[in-house]
Amino acid sequence: MDLNFMDKVSLFTKINFSSFLTIEEALIFIIIFLFLLFNLKYKNKIVSIFIPFLLLFITSFSLFLFGSDITYVLETIMKGIIYSFYFPNIIFYIITVLISFLFFIYTIISKKLTNKEKIVNYLICGFHLYLFVLFTTNCLNLKVSLISPAKIYKHDELYVLVAVSQVVFYLNIIYQSVKLAVRKLKKQDASAIMYEK
Repeated sequence: MDLNFMDKVSLFTKINFSSFLTIEEALIFIIIFLFLLFNLKYKNKIVSIFIPFLLLFITSFSLFLFGSDITYVLETIMKGIIYSFYFPNIIFYIITVLISFLFFIYTIISKKLTNKEKIVNYLICGFHLYLFVLFTTNCLNLKVSLISPAKIYKHDELYVLVAVSQVVFYLNIIYQSVKLAVRKLKKQDASAIMYEK
């Protein structure tokens, strides 16, 4: 794929507004993010319960409306897991999405994270999940099987989405690692000060 940076940015922007469905998906993710963001100020416990149920409702509603398409996607994912030895890249991508989803849920229900940490987690994990939904939607539109990396990477749109997703995931890993390291250093400094006293 001979795409320069501006081509990738242009193509990524075009994908987000390619149809009414992709615009709807973007709006849903933005609304959930804003809802969680405003709740950081009010700290309403109902939101911690409501958002996971809302996500479950959206998933159930999507299953009702797009049952056959989603079944097709799930079948291809299952085939991808079965053929993981031969297609590690796609499986790795799916695993990174599952990690982001679990981390997103953890962020919602966690009481240990600060508001700033939650905002960053909502942004990174939410954006990563949105990219996967967009990727799946485009796979369905282009009738591309998820167990066929060669076919996936023949499409510039899918290539860009996977590339951006990988960057977002790695940034999240770097951020979480730095955050843990800083937290440990602060604890060590606090312990050293207490020991000197």
